[in-house]
Amino acid sequence: MAKSLEEVVSQIKKDCIKIIDKDVSQDLKKIESEVIKEELKKYNPRRYKRRIVGGLDDVANMNHSVKESGSIISIKVTNDTPTFYSRDYRLDEAVEEGEYYEFPLKNRNTEKYTYLKGRKFTDKTQQQINKNGDRIILKNFRKNGIKIK
Repeated sequence: MAKSLEEVVSQIKKDCIKIIDKDVSQDLKKIESEVIKEELKKYNPRRYKRRIVGGLDDVANMNHSVKESGSIISIKVTNDTPTFYSRDYRLDEAVEEGEYYEFPLKNRNTEKYTYLKGRKFTDKTQQQINKNGDRIILKNFRKNGIKIK
């Protein structure tokens, strides 16, 4: 039985959402993880040890949501890495903005203490996604049997 155009379009949207939710999201998290690793190298902590597992660059701490609005499908990835001691801020915010640090700042040269400057991994992640997004989408659609020229 022939399907209506609306049914075909609906099925294509469902397939796209599924691929973005299942596969594209994982590639985006990997990009963010790599960017975070590079940004974190800019500061070598002296008063704590970075978490090897469960840290800011751990994709297990990243969540995503996929939304459809008309003909647009969007994905949002959040980094929900918890802070130690259940602080009232998110770890990604502290690193991004260079705020919320509780170590005494008196008599410190803020030029020397690079953690106070923030490390903007979200913007750099977005730049990488903008640069590689088409390739990521094509790769994942092909992996799922959808050929796009």
